[in-house]
Order: sequence, then C-alpha cells, then structure tokens
Amino acid sequence: MASRFYLPLRFAQVASSMVVLGLSIYITNETNKTSNLSSTQANFLIFVPFFSTVMTLYMELVYKFAPNGKSRHQLSHLILMNINSRAISLFYLRGFVALAVFLAHQKLCAGSTCVSSQADAVFVALTYVLWAASATFRGIEISEFGKSVELTDEMNEKIVEEA
Repeated sequence: MASRFYLPLRFAQVASSMVVLGLSIYITNETNKTSNLSSTQANFLIFVPFFSTVMTLYMELVYKFAPNGKSRHQLSHLILMNINSRAISLFYLRGFVALAVFLAHQKLCAGSTCVSSQADAVFVALTYVLWAASATFRGIEISEFGKSVELTDEMNEKIVEEA
C-alpha cells in the first residue's frame, strides 16, 4: 500500500534536510561573525540533518539488500526502521520547538539572520511532518506484515490438514 510513497517521501526528506542544514549553517556562521557563541538550537539543527541523512541511507540500503519474504528477520528490520523514523521525527520536533521558543524570545528580529531562522523553523516543521509520515507508513506496513504472516500460517495448517 504505502510502498509507492517511499521513494518520493525519502527524496523529500533528504531535500528538506539539506535545506535545514544549509539554513542552520548560515545562521551559525552569521551569528559567529557578530558574537562569540552561536545558538545551541542552530547547532542542534546542524546535527539532525546529518544524522537523518545517514539513517536514510542506512534504511534504504539495508532494506534493499535484506532478504525478502515474510521472516522474523524482515519483521525485526521493519520494526528497527520504524523506531529510527520515530526517533528522527522526534529530533526534528525538538529542534522545531527549541528554535520557535528561541525566536519568540527575540526582542528585535530583523535582517537576513532572523529571516533565515524563521525559514529554518518552517522547514524543520515540514521535515518533522515528512518523518512522522514515514513512521506512520512503516507502522502500517508492520501491521500488514503481521496479517500476512497469520494468513500464511493458516494456509499452511489447511494444507497439512488436507494431506
């Protein structure tokens, strides 16, 4: 069901992660020019896109080379991918909340750094929604996996009874 959405979803995740990474690097660079410390929110949002890109590569490559079929190994891999998707979506949610609180407490927000921070917050929220959708699709796939294994077991029992 959801497998046709994975490739476009992964592309959108990586593209929005790269936008978040670029904006966060710009914010950190501009902040370091004007003061000695950059915001921890922007620094965290530099880590999260790197982590999510590495995990996306892991999830796609391992899924491609994992054995196909309805085995326990396949189910454990699907569960691991779902946990990774949920963890990454929570990282983006935390980054969005931290950046939004940081922007809300700014007394004066003007200039390219402020506009970049606002755009970064929007793209972090978008990326969170994309990763949450990925986790939801994986959860649906896991629930369908369990149903197909049950059907296969029932069919095997009928074959044994007939023989």
